[in-house]
Amino acid sequence: MLIFLGMVFSVSAQNNPQKINDKLYPLYIKAYNMRKQAASQPLADSLHQAAIAIGDRYGECFALQVKFLYEYYKPNNFRHFDQSLQAYMDKVLSYGMDRFYFYAVSMKTFYYTREKRYLEGFLYLQEQTKIAESKNNHYGICMLHRMTGVIQHSRGELPQAIASYKKAIDLYKKYGYTRNISREMLAIADCYRLECNYEGVVSAAEEARSYCVTQADRNNVAIYETYGLFMLGRYAEFADRCQYLKNNKQPLDNGYNIINHAFAACSAIYEHRDDDAVKIIDGLADISPAEHYRLYSAYYKFKGNYAKSIEYMKKVIISRFNFSDEVFKHDANAKLDKSINELNVAMDRA
Repeated sequence: MLIFLGMVFSVSAQNNPQKINDKLYPLYIKAYNMRKQAASQPLADSLHQAAIAIGDRYGECFALQVKFLYEYYKPNNFRHFDQSLQAYMDKVLSYGMDRFYFYAVSMKTFYYTREKRYLEGFLYLQEQTKIAESKNNHYGICMLHRMTGVIQHSRGELPQAIASYKKAIDLYKKYGYTRNISREMLAIADCYRLECNYEGVVSAAEEARSYCVTQADRNNVAIYETYGLFMLGRYAEFADRCQYLKNNKQPLDNGYNIINHAFAACSAIYEHRDDDAVKIIDGLADISPAEHYRLYSAYYKFKGNYAKSIEYMKKVIISRFNFSDEVFKHDANAKLDKSINELNVAMDRA
């Protein structure tokens, strides 16, 4: 254990928001930063053992968190992920850490969504919502409305997603969790982006700003706002917000990968760096075909080539239809799998 502690850097107690024992916290940081690598697992095991030895419940739970996050980032790994996640959920429940429990619920929902297992995700949320409501757990109820919005957002059911996010925001205000509101407002802004409702993007971003706590939050909001302004052709306002971001530079949030690339493309277009703009836009083709088309539409609009701009906007519409068809196929396959499982159970009973 001492060898591992000697390997990690020193972190002061004031930078220990997880409430882990200060002597163990550097080990957690090292393990967490390596969570996508197999090398994180021995570190997590050492943290787990050391935390148990000194009775550090937070250290014990965060060690189990690193264990399940490692499994989360591996594709087609649901069984191992679920087993590791369940160990974490059982432990945090035994310690009465309900917030940690619902964090785990959200991670399982994210997994279902990432793997396009949408119906399973919805059923799981329904089950967890009953648990949260039976306990009158306000935080859990808020989170479950939010995660319903996440699934609807991923499925392209954008009006429904916006309604779910707004419900979560109303509950945050009611129960005093206002720290999360700017995040949900940006989720709403992203739904408007997908709808090509750029006035909605700007409006949601402007509303989010009043709930920001950190400069990183304010920058995430500003990036959505600049994107919406550029897509609307409000270039002077776009330039003003770009200057704000330059004056308040922060590392970009990986959770907003597509919008960060889109913002970079808009900046390159505005600055007449055509080669850079095309490179960035083409880099989005596989990640988000629709955003790829949206940005090319904006690119040609900026150049005054309106025929080309309209051509790419038509491609946006077609890609939306194709996406809806893909979601329908996933639903159909999920229902078929469910029918097969029910048939197998009936045969076993016979």
